[in-house]
Amino acid sequence: MRTTQLLTARGPIRTPLGLPDAPDQEHVGWAIEASKDPAGRAGAIKRIADQLDVHPEALRGSVKRAEIDEGVVPGTTSAEAARIAELEREVKELRRANAILKSAPRSRPMNQIGRDLVNSWRAPAR
Repeated sequence: MRTTQLLTARGPIRTPLGLPDAPDQEHVGWAIEASKDPAGRAGAIKRIADQLDVHPEALRGSVKRAEIDEGVVPGTTSAEAARIAELEREVKELRRANAILKSAPRSRPMNQIGRDLVNSWRAPAR
């Protein structure tokens, strides 16, 4: 776990940042290479994670994500997942706008409906 040094009245103290260390690409590459070797495949990720002082599941997840992104293992790549999330947000926003337009009384002028829609988007999210 990452730590930071805080200066207090009693002197410096080290405190955890609250987030575990994430394995970087070099570490993921080491784990992928080690798992390709049939002799050292069993426990390779755990062994490397212990050496690097990262949690084995963090390294395992990063290895899995890298293998999917490289096309070695089938699955949704990071780029595809980001695009899907972006499209889902857009659909949600469009459905919300559509509901606002449908609920607007027909007697109000369209420019007022448009202003209400823009103001509802500007309202702080809760």
